[in-house]
Amino acid sequence: MHIKSGAKIGLLSLLVVAIITTGIIMFQKLSHDKGVFETDLYTHIPAKVTGILQINKEKHTKVFTPFFPELENIIQTIETSLTYPILIAEHKEDTYIISKITSEQESKIKSLLSIDLFPAFAPKVRTYKDAKILFYPTSNNRFFSCMFYQGFFIGGYNYLLLENFVDTDSSNNIFSSKPATEIAKKIKTSYPANLYFNNETFFTSFNINLENNFIELEGFTNTTFSNNWPNEAISDSDSITIDYSIFPDSLISYQIDTNAASISSSLICLFDAPSYGFIINENQTSPIYALKHREDRFDLYNHLNKLEVNYIHRKFSTKDVVLGNQHIYMTSEQMGKDVFHHNSSVYLTFYKNYLLVAADRDIMIQYLKRNGNYSIQTDFDPLNISTKTVSLFFSNNIQKFHPDYLKSYHLLKLMSKEQAYFKTYIENGEKKIEILLNN
Repeated sequence: MHIKSGAKIGLLSLLVVAIITTGIIMFQKLSHDKGVFETDLYTHIPAKVTGILQINKEKHTKVFTPFFPELENIIQTIETSLTYPILIAEHKEDTYIISKITSEQESKIKSLLSIDLFPAFAPKVRTYKDAKILFYPTSNNRFFSCMFYQGFFIGGYNYLLLENFVDTDSSNNIFSSKPATEIAKKIKTSYPANLYFNNETFFTSFNINLENNFIELEGFTNTTFSNNWPNEAISDSDSITIDYSIFPDSLISYQIDTNAASISSSLICLFDAPSYGFIINENQTSPIYALKHREDRFDLYNHLNKLEVNYIHRKFSTKDVVLGNQHIYMTSEQMGKDVFHHNSSVYLTFYKNYLLVAADRDIMIQYLKRNGNYSIQTDFDPLNISTKTVSLFFSNNIQKFHPDYLKSYHLLKLMSKEQAYFKTYIENGEKKIEILLNN
């Protein structure tokens, strides 16, 4: 009888211990998961990250992952085990997937990585400070590097950002600077996705909407702007007519500027807004610029000739005549740099009340041959633009031809497969950007 009672007491004690142990484990998991959800998603994002795509809901993941073929299969395999929003971060053109995860999600992702995605070999492990970085060998002799750190999952094909991730906290992350914090306030997670771009001089954020085959981006930037051209007083309701008569019959990209020209500021007063830049050839290194001159072309020619004499004590040569009677003038290298902002000599010609400027003589001749029959191709070509508009830009090849401020926008280039339209404008003293990607 005493033996049976002792056995019962022992079993009961084991059961109590098991319940308490289970309770402690569950409490620890709940506490861990609670801490994960209370931690800001950007806590460990280093300031050196140049681009971030934030996908806010799982249902929109499949829209964006095809733009990132390296990560597409991985993200689509583990997407149901991630906590949204998730991030695709860019650092030196390498991309990474980042997400907050619970303890249960961590176990599930580890299983998917080892069994479904990289079953051939067990991962190699490297310790960095208090983090374990896992290296999964792939079929193309590369390694998918990832880690599970303080409730976060981060993975990509270069481990360097993972180490930076460990070294970063709320005091030195991407949003620790005031300009970035102010720009981030413009972001609304009610949109399918958001996009951030960050470099040494400016920070830009976008809200992203999806409309049929279009990706619409509305952005905000902390870059400064100058709105001094045209320099006469204009009301906010005024508009400027786009002169399509000077558009080449076929083009790869164009830019229309209402507050700047490819000419020194001391000469801007001799021209009317807007100015135009055209790319008509895949091998073109810079646009052909068209600036509408205010004064008589001969007066402008004499003015530029005097400047050239000041540089090299010699006037323009008048011997270069093409297409019957079209004169082309070649400037000195000094004039090209100082007056037209090129690193070399440029070619000039007068055409339809415009001064044309090009770094390549052959491209200018191509333009002159292919001009006069342009027709508006899409509804995106505006006949008029507001004077609040800073610039319009269209491109058939955003990977190669894009606005200057897109040089570091690698994520945006990946997201555009066909036509892209950009509008930069001023509203309530702020510079804003609208982008339409036609995919």
